[in-house]
Amino acid sequence: MKGRHWSIIAILVLLNYLVFSQLIVLVVESNKPAPTPTRTPKPTFTPTFTPSPIPPPPTPTPLPTPTPTRVVPPTDTPTPEGGPTSAPPPEATATPVPPTATPQPASPTAVPPTATETSPTATPVPTTPPSGSQYQYRLGRTVTCTPNCGSTGVKGVVYDVNANYVSGLIVKVWTDGWCCGEDETSIYEPYEVTLYPGPKGGHWYVAVYSHDGSTQLSDVVDVYTDGKPCEPSSSGCQWPVVDFVAKW
Repeated sequence: MKGRHWSIIAILVLLNYLVFSQLIVLVVESNKPAPTPTRTPKPTFTPTFTPSPIPPPPTPTPLPTPTPTRVVPPTDTPTPEGGPTSAPPPEATATPVPPTATPQPASPTAVPPTATETSPTATPVPTTPPSGSQYQYRLGRTVTCTPNCGSTGVKGVVYDVNANYVSGLIVKVWTDGWCCGEDETSIYEPYEVTLYPGPKGGHWYVAVYSHDGSTQLSDVVDVYTDGKPCEPSSSGCQWPVVDFVAKW
């Protein structure tokens, strides 16, 4: 029985030893000062100044040295004294001419006349326009007229010798103190020259000109318009119809 008690006591002592030893270790460890971390300084970079290369100053370009030109003074040509000497003309030498025998005229021989046939020469006929006018175009027919209360003007057609419409010409219409209305001819429709936006009486002149308007190609045709009446069924005249026909 005693042996068992001693065993228990020994175990308890051993346990106490272990507990106390651990406590002592913990106390010792807790009393040790904690290590302070040391801050490592960053490396410092010192900027190094690198001098930039200085370009050499530009070398001045030497100016060209003018080359002296030697001036040769003109040499005076000596003039002979007394002026130019003219050589005396050679004297004419008379050449003896031997006498020449004068031939005696031969007796004339009768030559029978030869008949020459001559053809009559045709007399050239001057080329002239078909009529007495020097212009290429003339009035084609008697001027007709239509009434119109909306406007006044001149219209018509320019024909060639084959009764075809002629294009590319200018028809001008003017009056005393005013110039002028105009329109270009076409192969598709008659020309129309509007003179006034309504019925207007007046005395007008009509003629055909070249395509640039510089050369007159027809006689001047006189036409007259009325201020009234202008109704469609009236006898008023606001739009004369003037046709021209080529003579050649």
